[in-house]
Amino acid sequence: MTKIEIDHKDFATSLILIGIGGFLTYSSLTTLRIGTLNAMGPGAFPAGMGILLVVLGAIIGLGAIGRSGEDISLDLRSSFFILGGITAFALLARPFGLIPATVAASLLSAMASRRITLLSALFATAVITALAVGIFTYGLGVPLALIQWPFQ
Repeated sequence: MTKIEIDHKDFATSLILIGIGGFLTYSSLTTLRIGTLNAMGPGAFPAGMGILLVVLGAIIGLGAIGRSGEDISLDLRSSFFILGGITAFALLARPFGLIPATVAASLLSAMASRRITLLSALFATAVITALAVGIFTYGLGVPLALIQWPFQ
């Protein structure tokens, strides 16, 4: 009997993408109004993104079958700093504003890599913060203060 090779890392990634996409699609279709093509509702975009994630996950999963790859390993340090960056943004955005939240999230996430230098982390943080302000504040008009001090 022939053993089928599977790239475990890509296959696990595909399962994660399919799971997130399926959840996003299901929750959008069941809780939000989809609307029509001429008048899209609030659930149209998340449902579309969910379907796209499922399709991409399926493509990655099918591509993982029949080839060998790396074994799955979990780097706890990287996971800690990436999740820490996401958490920092979530906790800091409303009380302190977009700029401090983005700076904290970018710097914490940069610490996930052992190879990044302080100068490159600061440069990336400046670029990401400028893009976030330009896109979300001026481009989309998201009602989030740029900088504020919550202790008055």
